[in-house]
Amino acid sequence: MEVPMSSCDSRFEIFQDPTNNWIVWDCKLDDFARLGSDELFSLSETNARAACDLLNRLADKRAA
Repeated sequence: MEVPMSSCDSRFEIFQDPTNNWIVWDCKLDDFARLGSDELFSLSETNARAACDLLNRLADKRAA
């Protein structure tokens, strides 16, 4: 799967894939985001937004 180039303001972002599922993308690593050992793709929009928000809050805390 080809992922669109991103100009992320946050480390993590979400986007819809061609099958209408959602992906959480790690802009720093340029790869699928991970939560534990799970890659975050084929998600509902609700779950993708929740995971993205959580990961961005954690990344912001680590950067502070």
